[in-house]
Amino acid sequence: PTLAALEVWNEPDQANQHYFAGPDKAVRYAALLRAAYPAIKAVDPTLPVLAGSLVGSNGAFLSALYAAGIKGYYDGLSVHFYNLTLASVRSIREVQLANGDSTPIWLNEFGWSSCWPHYRIQQEQGCVTPAIQAANVTSVIRALARSRYVAAAVLYKLQGTNAENFGLLSASGAHKPAFAAMRSAMLSPLGPT
Repeated sequence: PTLAALEVWNEPDQANQHYFAGPDKAVRYAALLRAAYPAIKAVDPTLPVLAGSLVGSNGAFLSALYAAGIKGYYDGLSVHFYNLTLASVRSIREVQLANGDSTPIWLNEFGWSSCWPHYRIQQEQGCVTPAIQAANVTSVIRALARSRYVAAAVLYKLQGTNAENFGLLSASGAHKPAFAAMRSAMLSPLGPT
């Protein structure tokens, strides 16, 4: 009863094959989703079931999922976008609408690593400065607050580690500029009052 939702699998379209390997990924994932959805709803009809999380923002995999019959077998579409976050969300929404799908999007992972200038890339993502990380957090939270089709947004992550700097807090727990930016954006998501 405390779950916000149940996501069926993770990144089935990921090219690196760590999560969902093999051929005909869209067809196999659609079959998995069509089997999981009624089983989950039989246990708890009120629990939202999420398809995804998709990482490809060009919509090709999602179009293949629609062709394989996923429509009606989920209550929300989960996505993970780190690059061009808002444009990627809008692009996926356009594919949904073109397929007659108005279910909400759950942006279950997004964020920026404040590893610049020590590194250029971390966890396959381009590094930014702490100030840019804070500005990006503010911009995306405020833009998403105006996007009624986005049901949830989960920033990756609260505390960084020595191996990655995505957190709002450093590995030692110190507040980064992004912590204050997130707090401010959450208190006034549509901008300064």
